[in-house]
Amino acid sequence: MADQRSVQVIKALCVWWMLACSGSSAPTVDGRPLAERPSPVVRHGHLSVQDGRLVDQNRQPVQLRGVSTQWLNWEQTFASDRRGLAWLRDRHRAFVSVATGMDREGSMSKRDDIVEAAHTLFWRHGFESTSPGMILKESGAGQGSLYHHFSGKVGLASEVLGESVTALTERLDATFDGSLPPLDRVVAWLHQPRDALAGCRLGRFAAEQDVLDQPELAAPLAAYFADVTDRIEAALTAAQREGTLPPHLHPGDLACTLVAVVQGGYVASRATGDRGAMEKALRGALSLLRSIR
Repeated sequence: MADQRSVQVIKALCVWWMLACSGSSAPTVDGRPLAERPSPVVRHGHLSVQDGRLVDQNRQPVQLRGVSTQWLNWEQTFASDRRGLAWLRDRHRAFVSVATGMDREGSMSKRDDIVEAAHTLFWRHGFESTSPGMILKESGAGQGSLYHHFSGKVGLASEVLGESVTALTERLDATFDGSLPPLDRVVAWLHQPRDALAGCRLGRFAAEQDVLDQPELAAPLAAYFADVTDRIEAALTAAQREGTLPPHLHPGDLACTLVAVVQGGYVASRATGDRGAMEKALRGALSLLRSIR
């Protein structure tokens, strides 16, 4: 019975449309032939949702025309038909999806797909070489999705950087939590797993001038590398206090040296295509620490 009612709903709407189009002239909206009316995006520009309402690029409310729910007032037979209501709901979702670029299966999941794609492409190709089109293709998102969720490529990169900094900072927290002796914390940091040929996620950003020219991207990069250096310096200073590091050494200078060794290892490995370059750099840093104990 439910299937028959769904068919009747669709037939009723089709009949209504055919009747509307069967006159001597083509159907019109606001006095213009329907076929000549531009799409909502052409008429209003990029559409988005603000405070639960659809707005244009000037933040003015927009009312889209689609399948109306008014038919429920005169077709009470179908008002309680779940299949018919689901069909109506899906049609509205389709109209809004076309106009705004939002994914029908959930805009937040599509946002996550875009961020994940950007993580991969920025790490693989760099910020400058990654185009919005590449990100959309990798994520499977529609044309309007990126600008629906983000202000643009820089805004998306800021989100990616924020997530990367958070993940790497959690690793630092686990390494420098105080459970190991001071010098052993530094050794543990040097032993952390690294994909030498892929490069450092944040180092890749720091190597591009376009990134450094954007304050919202440059600031978190500088803050992260300062945090790494400060934690290593604090561990080396604690090692001096307990007598496991000679007092004549400058902890801040040595901390900067160790950070530079790791970043230089990434560069050497990528330039030569040999992950062994990173391994040699780390072995040299560990030998240096052992020799000065």
